[in-house]
Amino acid sequence: MNWDDLKIFAVAAEAGSFSKAAEQLSTTHSTVSRRISALEHDLDLRLFDRLSTGLTLTPGGEELYRTALAMEEHADAAERNLSGRDSELKGKVHVSIIDAMALALMPAFRRFLKAYPGISLEVTTSSLTANLSRREADVAIRIGNSPAETLVGRRVAKYHFALYAAHTLIEEIGEQASLYEYPWVTWGDKLTWPGIRKLMAKHGSKPNIVARMGGSLAMSGAVAEGIGIGYLAAVRADQDPRLKRIGPIEKELALDVWLLTHADLRHTGRIRAFMDFIGDEIRQDFQLKTDQANPDNR
Repeated sequence: MNWDDLKIFAVAAEAGSFSKAAEQLSTTHSTVSRRISALEHDLDLRLFDRLSTGLTLTPGGEELYRTALAMEEHADAAERNLSGRDSELKGKVHVSIIDAMALALMPAFRRFLKAYPGISLEVTTSSLTANLSRREADVAIRIGNSPAETLVGRRVAKYHFALYAAHTLIEEIGEQASLYEYPWVTWGDKLTWPGIRKLMAKHGSKPNIVARMGGSLAMSGAVAEGIGIGYLAAVRADQDPRLKRIGPIEKELALDVWLLTHADLRHTGRIRAFMDFIGDEIRQDFQLKTDQANPDNR
């Protein structure tokens, strides 16, 4: 049974004639008559007695009319319920993000939760990419220059890197020391991309690498502790009072920041609210931090 035909039948039953039903439905008399005939054929049931005074429901038609009204009421209730939930912006938003960026965005998350008290956040931090197609997360904040083609979203900022040293290490080595006199900290071989190796090489043929770290937080902690100098994300390192930027923003190391979701979720109210709010926060926050005056190379 065609649901559209059932709706036309309900309108005709209320209107009492095909002509009045056609007027209400903005269609023609012949279309309404044809669709009702098709419905009667599908059900093998006569729905109306066609009298000179108009349409009268048969017993079978009365039963179908009651069913149509109940179906319409349930459909309207479901639409109101779903629409109400969406407009009230309630529910959970599951976000996947790398740990270092999660720390940088905690103030933005706090502001979002204050602006949308009906929404809760579940934040998963991992160096692994969440599979949004399998609903491992609703939104992914990813860093890289080639996001998955199956996802929808936008590039919201650049993730910039610069060379940093702990104030304690600068005092120990000396303000006037050249960079190749410093010990270096870098990522493990699997995490160090060619651009960093190239930049390190320009400071000396063999930088004195004293430690390799397996993740962004460990890397930041090692540099802040004074183990060595290293390339860190400016968005967080610029806010660490233990650190000093000792080199310019390295344009060739910049990575895109993407705010992504699955196509099926892009029109969901709470997802749209989160992506709009956090997208603006990332653009403003990262711009402020990375547009600071760059110190000259040492």
